[in-house]
Amino acid sequence: MRNLIFILILSTLSISCKDKKIKKDKGSIDIVATIYRNASKTLEDNRTLIVSKLNYKNDTIIELIPDVDFPEQINNVYFIVDSMFTDIGDISSARKINLKNLTGKLNSSVKEKQAGAMFSDLEHTNWDYINKLTDTVLFKKTYMRFQIISPENYTRFYLYKTDTILPYQIYPKSAEKFNSRIERIDTYDKVNDIFISMQLMPKNEWDSEAQQIFDYNNFISKK
Repeated sequence: MRNLIFILILSTLSISCKDKKIKKDKGSIDIVATIYRNASKTLEDNRTLIVSKLNYKNDTIIELIPDVDFPEQINNVYFIVDSMFTDIGDISSARKINLKNLTGKLNSSVKEKQAGAMFSDLEHTNWDYINKLTDTVLFKKTYMRFQIISPENYTRFYLYKTDTILPYQIYPKSAEKFNSRIERIDTYDKVNDIFISMQLMPKNEWDSEAQQIFDYNNFISKK
């Protein structure tokens, strides 16, 4: 069951690196998934996971991977530049690393990453089943909504129309069809009776752990 949940989460995540109208140069993105097991019978059996915390400065990303059981604890830190990455260890090690020395040594594609946000260019494959819904307002934002019902799954997409481009997006190729950013996906797996609500939550500021890493590197670059 744990592997199934992990695969379901990862299969919905992908990256966009294309330049468009307004490219934000600083901020962070939380990817949060709430999982409901036996969803047709009860909503009490649920769990919320912070899949990833992506902190970015231009094209440089510090990805924090929280512990599943203790989200305040960071298990791994990834250093990502464009489409390449490296694991820079736990948060204690990451605070002391000179990122500039690593930039030319990144030799692993982000598509090979096995934890946190998955970086791929997958496009949703079931657009033949698409059905547009009425717009809705969540957290003071107006979202376009579409749903796809296939024999195995029911999926609802929430798209936010914006000119601001983030260094990470969900289903970027699919979102381009609507000139919007997908910020939420609700998926019901009919076969396994599992409902997953996955959200992309942009923030203007860095997480404190990433702030320390960026500040340290800014400090040593001036020495």
